[in-house]
Amino acid sequence: MSTIAQLVAEILDAPAPVLFLDTCAIMDVVRAPRDEKLDRSMIAAETLVALTRRVPRGIHLAVSDIVLQEWNANVASARADANAAVNAYGRVANVAAAMAAKFGADSLTFPPLAQLPDELQQISKALLDGCVIVDREPTLLNPAMDRVLGDRPAKKKTDIKDWYLLEVYLAVARDLKAKAYTHRVVFVSSNTADFAGAGGKPHPDLADDFSDAGLRYAVSLDSAVAQLRGNHQFP
Repeated sequence: MSTIAQLVAEILDAPAPVLFLDTCAIMDVVRAPRDEKLDRSMIAAETLVALTRRVPRGIHLAVSDIVLQEWNANVASARADANAAVNAYGRVANVAAAMAAKFGADSLTFPPLAQLPDELQQISKALLDGCVIVDREPTLLNPAMDRVLGDRPAKKKTDIKDWYLLEVYLAVARDLKAKAYTHRVVFVSSNTADFAGAGGKPHPDLADDFSDAGLRYAVSLDSAVAQLRGNHQFP
C-alpha cells in the first residue's frame, strides 16, 4: 500500500504516463468474450503489464484500495460471464459442424477454449498486480459524500465508492499538475453510466474537475493505450 504522497513521489522519480484504473476496466479483461467492444482489452492489458516491467518503466498504474476489494469480490461473476460466452461459442461450433457434415462440406475445426477464462483471469490479475494500491485516505471521504448528496452527475446517483476512488485519482492528478508533470494522466473506466458524457468525454458535471486536475478520461484499456500511443508517449 502507498499513500498519495508516496505514489506522487514514485511517479516523479520515474516519469512516465499514469493510468488510474476503475475495477470494471480491469474486470473487462475477464468479461471480454461476452462483449465485442472488449475484444482488445486482453491485448491492451498485456501491453500495460509489459510496460510496468520495463527499465525504465513505461507506465505507472494505480488503483484505490477499494478496487482491490471489488476485484476479489466480483472476479467469480466475471468468470461466469466468460464461461457462458465460451459455452455459447461451443454450441454454435457444434451446430456448424453438424451442418457441414450434413451437406458434405469439409469438417470445421475450432480452437480449444476451455482454458480461456483461466487465462483471462490471470491477465486481469497481472494487471492488478502491476498497480500501486493507494491506501485509504479518510480526508477524501467527505468530498466523495458531497458528490453523492449533490447527485453529481445528476443522471445517476453514483455509489460513494465510485466517487471516493475518483477523489483519490483527482488528488494525485492535481498534485502532479502542481509539480508541472508533463506526461499524460488518464482515468480508465468503462462505467460510462457514472462518469461519461457524450463522445466518451467526462460527464459535464465532472468536466471542470478533470480539466482542473489535468486528468484525462478513457472508456476502456484499449482506448487509453490508443490515447498514449497517439501522443507518442510509449511505443
